[in-house]
Amino acid sequence: MLQRGGEASERLLLRISILRPAPPLSLLLQPQRMGDGMCHSFAMRRLWVCVLLVSITCRLSLSQDVTGTPKEAEINDNITIFTRILDGLLDGYDNRLRPGLGEKVTEIKTNIFVTSFGPVSDTEMEYTIDVFFRQSWKDERLCFKGPMEMLPLNNLLASNIWTPDTFFLNGKKSIAHNMTTPNKLLRLKDDGTLLYTMRSVLTVRISRLTISAECPMQLEDFPMDAHACPLKFGSCIDAYPVSEVVYTWTQGAAKSVVVAEEGSRLNQYHLIGQTAGTEDIYTSRGQYTVMMAHFYLKRKIGYFVIQTYMPCFMTVILSQVSFWLNRESVPARTVFGVTTVLTMTTLSISARNSLPKVAYATAMDWFIAVCYAFVFSALIEFATVNYFTKRSWAWDGKKAMEAQQPKKKDPLALSKKPNNTCSAGVNYTTNLTKDTSISTISNSTAVQLKPSETKAPDPKKTYNSVSKIDKMSRIVFPVLFGTFNLVYWATYLNREPVIKGAVVHVRLDRLFMRALLQKTQGIASSHLLSLCLYSSLTIEYEEDYEDVTVNQMLVSKSQETDATEILNNLLKEYDKKLRPDIGVKPTVIDVDIFVNSIGPVSSINMEYQIDIIFAQTWTDSRLRYNSTMKKLTLNSNMVGLIWLPDTIFRNSKNADSHWITMPNQLLRIWNDGKILYTLRLTINAECQLQLHNFPMDEHSCPLIFSSYGYPRDEMIYKWRRNSVEAADQKSWRLYQFDFMGLRNTTDIIKTTAGDYVVMTVYFDLSRRMGYFTIQTYIPCILTVVLSWVSFWIKKDATPARTALGITTVLTMTTLSSVARTSLPRVSYVTAMDLFVTVCFLFVFAALMEYATLNYYSYSARRPSCMQPKRSNYSVLDVRPPHTVIALNNSMYWQDFEDACVYECLDGKDCQSFFCCFEECKGGAWRKGRVHIDLLELDAYSRVFFPTSFLLFNIVYWVGYLYL
Repeated sequence: MLQRGGEASERLLLRISILRPAPPLSLLLQPQRMGDGMCHSFAMRRLWVCVLLVSITCRLSLSQDVTGTPKEAEINDNITIFTRILDGLLDGYDNRLRPGLGEKVTEIKTNIFVTSFGPVSDTEMEYTIDVFFRQSWKDERLCFKGPMEMLPLNNLLASNIWTPDTFFLNGKKSIAHNMTTPNKLLRLKDDGTLLYTMRSVLTVRISRLTISAECPMQLEDFPMDAHACPLKFGSCIDAYPVSEVVYTWTQGAAKSVVVAEEGSRLNQYHLIGQTAGTEDIYTSRGQYTVMMAHFYLKRKIGYFVIQTYMPCFMTVILSQVSFWLNRESVPARTVFGVTTVLTMTTLSISARNSLPKVAYATAMDWFIAVCYAFVFSALIEFATVNYFTKRSWAWDGKKAMEAQQPKKKDPLALSKKPNNTCSAGVNYTTNLTKDTSISTISNSTAVQLKPSETKAPDPKKTYNSVSKIDKMSRIVFPVLFGTFNLVYWATYLNREPVIKGAVVHVRLDRLFMRALLQKTQGIASSHLLSLCLYSSLTIEYEEDYEDVTVNQMLVSKSQETDATEILNNLLKEYDKKLRPDIGVKPTVIDVDIFVNSIGPVSSINMEYQIDIIFAQTWTDSRLRYNSTMKKLTLNSNMVGLIWLPDTIFRNSKNADSHWITMPNQLLRIWNDGKILYTLRLTINAECQLQLHNFPMDEHSCPLIFSSYGYPRDEMIYKWRRNSVEAADQKSWRLYQFDFMGLRNTTDIIKTTAGDYVVMTVYFDLSRRMGYFTIQTYIPCILTVVLSWVSFWIKKDATPARTALGITTVLTMTTLSSVARTSLPRVSYVTAMDLFVTVCFLFVFAALMEYATLNYYSYSARRPSCMQPKRSNYSVLDVRPPHTVIALNNSMYWQDFEDACVYECLDGKDCQSFFCCFEECKGGAWRKGRVHIDLLELDAYSRVFFPTSFLLFNIVYWVGYLYL
């Protein structure tokens, strides 16, 4: 307080000294006469001297304080000046009107700096990019004169001025960064030029911004594929056409898109380069300019070599190991074949998990299919070898018996035993005795050759020799597989990648191409050249927009000043709580829709996603005005000031409006009061799918909307002419569906609150079944065919045939479960369920066939062998066996059967409808019975199973595809 009081005293004395000048010093020092007058005069002089000294002291002190902080004073003065400048600029500024309204086209110059790129999602066909997005334009309403040519400002001013309604056409989700403050920069030049920068992160669809954007991918060459991921932006559709706003690149197409050196976040791709260009979109309301930046990606194949190609390659080699195994090693070779086939099935299913459900075959699918064919062929090869071995035929066409010395027929005598056993008269060749004893077919008897009748075995063993089929396969299979690999890799690695899905009308910048080729000369310049010179791209880059001629209607400059006054007058007494013509007549809303993209469609959730520009037009007589300006194009700042229809989407599960870089909304007002309101929406809508014919089904997915609170007597919806338009379908993410068309309807729904007008758009979709053919139908068919291989394997090879049957049944169970994962839990049977179930029954029946054959071959009671009429045979002694030989050599069993004459015991052995033995065909009591030899069940199955499965397929596919 004392200090403040001293300062106040000094200021008071300073003002006194300034207002009342002191007398001259000579006057003060001049001597005066003595006396009272002299005393008074002397006292006055002393007072003036004191005042003068105090004044001088204060002035010196003040001058020291001022000269000590000259910069602070200057800064304070500049801040005051700039604040007054900005306040003066914004005084009367209307941010609802674009610059140059009524005089010229507003030119928006843009450039992009990419701080990070990636990751890329193949299943969603999208990528993420983090960019600094810069826009500059000239607004003459913001011209100023001051001590600086450019004012760097923060984001607070951006909401008070007009900014472009730029939106990202293929952006799915965009994020504007706000930490620690909104990442936005605004620079204002003295000539009215503004630089507006944002940081964004986009997941493509792309101020700092992070953008998730769509990237249409053609995966025919996967995983040796290349893609051009676009980033499209421009003025909102149905907002500012080229007659009002034009976008250009700031530094030309070649230099306006820059990627940071350490900006790649790609694990599976190489970012080869980027280009920039423009595209024109035509709608019923005009022509719109869309800026495009393409980022070229080449996939790295290393991951897929390790995860898929090498396992497939090793599985094929493993299947060919069976060619070096003995052809009578039935269980081992069967396990080799079945295991490798199932391994290839598993690899095929897992390889598709990293891809969307596209309907066409990729390069990896072809490789897996060929590997599957090689593995399956190896198993078929063994079945063929085993079949000829069973028939006792060598591949050269000679019987095994003929390869040996002529067999000697020794007389054998049969005698009946009291324990119902039989002695068989058997003729044995010398090459069939591995030991001095031979096993019998029962546990209680043993047939042993007399030592006098045995001969030394021949060293040549026909049944254990290497089959010529195996010898040929050891050479043919590796050679064919090696040839396939050479052709496959030479085709896909040396082929110039063709980038599909890029936008039409693009011509690449030659300078950029040259620089790009020089930059990547060491990698693959020829491949990169093909990336740049793909024939479908013909985007023409326009570095100088002054040569562009635009047909436009301009009004006089004086009327631009009137636009703000018109809007202010319209809104002065406007009540946005009341609809137009309330109490007089219903408000008519004309509706039209522009479809940016459709998809994906989720069969599990029974919903689909759609990105639209939703436009509504109505007349509000309160907004009529008299002016030569027939139309006012306004941004989103005007939207909240007038009445808007309360339109809702009745079948939407989730709906989002887009807000990057500005709210994607537009408002147009005509002088007769007509209003056009458009906004961009992404909607997840319900689509009730009827899956009885899945995957050959067709659907009509609706988009239903109406008023929420106004019934028909207050609000009526109508379709405009050309009410539903669609963008290029190349960017649509209908992986499993074909777009067949659309139709729109108008209905009336009656409720307790009144009758409501309901508008519906139906999008007709037809499912592509290519994905399910590769993932389900072909594996099921091959599994069924694989189960038939057991019919060609010997019936006494129990381990091999059992393993084959059980494995195929389990495989069908797995395929059935996998097929259901892409469907909701519906209670009815789909077409795929029917097919998988029938395939399961065929596989299960093949296993049951062998179980039946095995039961009747080894468990059923055999009839006694009749004693032959001839008695001049020697009798073999029946003794307990010394050595038991496994019954996996069919020759012993066949010779025993040939020696026995089956006797039918008066119906005791043939009581069923089917007669099982040859001797059971005659007799009156056997009339009406069908003779089936169960020992020949495999022969019947080789014909019955393929024929019935073929008939089922004919009926199935004709019924679902054509009926």
